[in-house]
Amino acid sequence: MIGSGRPRAIRKLIEFAELPAGWHYGQGGPIDRELLGNAEDVIHLFFQLGLTLSDAFPGAAGEVMVVAYHRSHRIAVTLDPQVGISFLHEDGDQECCERENLSVAVLKEELRRVASEIWPISGYSIQNSSNTTVTVSGTLPSKNPAMAVYLASKSNVRPLVAA
Repeated sequence: MIGSGRPRAIRKLIEFAELPAGWHYGQGGPIDRELLGNAEDVIHLFFQLGLTLSDAFPGAAGEVMVVAYHRSHRIAVTLDPQVGISFLHEDGDQECCERENLSVAVLKEELRRVASEIWPISGYSIQNSSNTTVTVSGTLPSKNPAMAVYLASKSNVRPLVAA
């Protein structure tokens, strides 16, 4: 991010490693650095999927929740050293999906599925001309055409280059 070099959620994760013992009404302590690294990986995955508004929250039992927001959507991933990885997707007041005890691979699948629900992509084409033009139909996860094409290319779609 401009100025700080890191998204706010990632800066918060760094602070969680320094939480004092008893920070939450006498409970809690610093969050494990390996767990924080995994939480940072989830935030990076959010960004790769176009979910650029995120936050992070520590738990008194050593867990970390990272959350991505897009319009009415809220996607929460909790990394708990005792329970494992859990996932929650809400749209407005409706809970769309909740999964617990996930592997990293299944979490990535769930996040990709949610991103494809938020941004359904219906078709791509390149018009032939001296200047390559990208024509995209559907709603994309970015207002920047080059970024939108890059993000779309991560979904088994042939990558395109914007002029």
